[in-house]
Amino acid sequence: MTQPNSAGSQANSFAPLPPLNRTESAIQAIKSYIVNHNLKPGDPLPSEHQLCQELQVSRSAVREAVGQLQALDIVRVERGKGSFVGDMS
Repeated sequence: MTQPNSAGSQANSFAPLPPLNRTESAIQAIKSYIVNHNLKPGDPLPSEHQLCQELQVSRSAVREAVGQLQALDIVRVERGKGSFVGDMS
């Protein structure tokens, strides 16, 4: 189910990911997003829904990626508020 990649009008759009190991690709994409946008600890990340759409991956792949990044203190999740850049100790 691959659709042609149309150029998005948003400068902060993500590129679709290759079909292999979607969770690892999502992890790399989120880390790159943080670096490319010069985000600091506490800055908000896109919503889970937006990440699914932009990365063209399932909700479970995004949740797994965010969970692994949370374990590394790269992402902080606040229930009901969203995901934020972690302290990255």
